[in-house]
Amino acid sequence: MKKYLALLLGLCLIAGCKKDLNYNYAFNLNGVAERGDNYSATYHFDTVAGLQEFVANFYIGNISDTNYVQISFSGNHYILPGTYYTGIINPGNTVCSFAYNNFHTYYSNVTGILQVVQIDTVGRSLKGNFQFKAVNNVNNADSVVVSNGSFESVKYQIE
Repeated sequence: MKKYLALLLGLCLIAGCKKDLNYNYAFNLNGVAERGDNYSATYHFDTVAGLQEFVANFYIGNISDTNYVQISFSGNHYILPGTYYTGIINPGNTVCSFAYNNFHTYYSNVTGILQVVQIDTVGRSLKGNFQFKAVNNVNNADSVVVSNGSFESVKYQIE
């Protein structure tokens, strides 16, 4: 009986640990771990300008339009797996940017790296990693660092 109880307890612990792996995104914001499933993601085709843009907002805490980390990248072709840097034009004329909105205090990126690992165009989802530093748009002495960012199975809507 003790063996079965230990096995059941072990399975419960494994199942509980597995939940941590099931979040759609995770990152450290100034050293504080954030993770969740509350996000919005869109892929926009601008046929006039010939641009395609992907934007994802990863909400911190409850779903809120005022506290989130944002990833954005655009180019003149469908976004491909690869590594994209802020502040430069990447292959395919792709531009990458990040932002942080803390209850209407806006931070724009200074430096950052986005690695798109996988794109599923049929299931419309992305997987990747990111990190960036952003400064307050009003007070340049105020900054945030987002590190160890990752996202998986982030489904997007096409607009």
